[in-house]
Amino acid sequence: MTLTNYTENSYLDKTKALIFELSKNLNFLSSSEEVLKFCVREFIPHFNLTDFVIYKYSAQSKSLSKCATLNQFFFDHNDKREQLTLSLGSGIVGQTAIKKSSYLVNNTEKDQNYIVDEVRRYSELCTPIDFKNKLVGVMDSEHEEKGFYNMELKQVFETLSLIIAPYLKEISLRQSESNHLSRFRSM
Repeated sequence: MTLTNYTENSYLDKTKALIFELSKNLNFLSSSEEVLKFCVREFIPHFNLTDFVIYKYSAQSKSLSKCATLNQFFFDHNDKREQLTLSLGSGIVGQTAIKKSSYLVNNTEKDQNYIVDEVRRYSELCTPIDFKNKLVGVMDSEHEEKGFYNMELKQVFETLSLIIAPYLKEISLRQSESNHLSRFRSM
């Protein structure tokens, strides 16, 4: 991502420029997978996060499954390697999905909802992704430092969620259609 006419005067300037570039580039991305790749490869790395996951929501199973991380994508639904699935209400991610509001934890040792995924981290920021008041997924980031996340980054996550929600909804619709077609063909 090339940030044109950008001077790093402040965190806010950087954030505005990144969101502008993301919005502009969405016009050239042809699929929800490309949107997710753009987010985790081009947008999120500018915030120096060590961990970032996007979970997609399945209304059918009432669960959340990883679909993208900073290092890996899970678009092939037959590939179950390292694919974490959470039920609604499970962990901070599951609580975020139920409440449909961002969840910022400065010290995970003091939060009973925290679940260790890969390694224990001490702060977490989770934001729901919903489209027309229907849950589509959840964005989640954990960090090794206590108190790493702040209100500015929370607003960035919430803005990103609003921007990508329609594209992630497309994933859910295609999967649902594919499931219905599979069942129809097997009759």
